[in-house]
Amino acid sequence: MRSLVEQYQRITTQWSLTQAERRSLLGSPSLERWSYLVHDPMRRPTSTEAARILAVLRIDTALQKSAKHLARPAHWLSSLQISQPFGGCTPLALMVRGPEGLAVVADFLETK
Repeated sequence: MRSLVEQYQRITTQWSLTQAERRSLLGSPSLERWSYLVHDPMRRPTSTEAARILAVLRIDTALQKSAKHLARPAHWLSSLQISQPFGGCTPLALMVRGPEGLAVVADFLETK
């Protein structure tokens, strides 16, 4: 089974996120911490990082189930959404706000 960090890397690669966006989703760990997470298989995420990774996994699962309703799921994350709960921002912008934003996006997708 892949580690949480490996799963996170795979998903965020599929979503075409930049390194800065990936770090933001994890709560903006330092470059040194990020490097350890990505390159050292023995390094485990903190409980906060693990919770955020699990939220990203939840969103990815919901995106896969909603794929038939969304033309391009990865593109959807970076597209302005006028409907609630986004209020004119992108789902990704809401997600980088933290655990609450991640939960809002996951809840939205799971109800589609």
